[in-house]
Amino acid sequence: MTCKQPTEAQIKEFWEWCGFECYSTALEDLWFRMPGDESYKLLPIDLNNLFKYAVPKLDGFKLFAQAECPDMVFAEARTVNRYFKAGDKDPALALFWAIWEAKKK
Repeated sequence: MTCKQPTEAQIKEFWEWCGFECYSTALEDLWFRMPGDESYKLLPIDLNNLFKYAVPKLDGFKLFAQAECPDMVFAEARTVNRYFKAGDKDPALALFWAIWEAKKK
């Protein structure tokens, strides 16, 4: 199983869930800022941003490999009422989709 790339709408919803406000530029890149902060950021879906902004909102997570799928990385994300697992060759995509599903109410 491999994960698809998130859409612009999914990326916007995800970072807003993390507390950011979204602002678009004329180039249609999504720029974000935290309320009260004057600086704007492009927030790519990468492990640095996920660990800094999304993982702290979880009740638990893990990244791991499985012997039967040596070229894949798996992620599990937990919130109070949800638990989800995703896998991909890109660990950031696996973690993004696991968090995406776990954050749903």
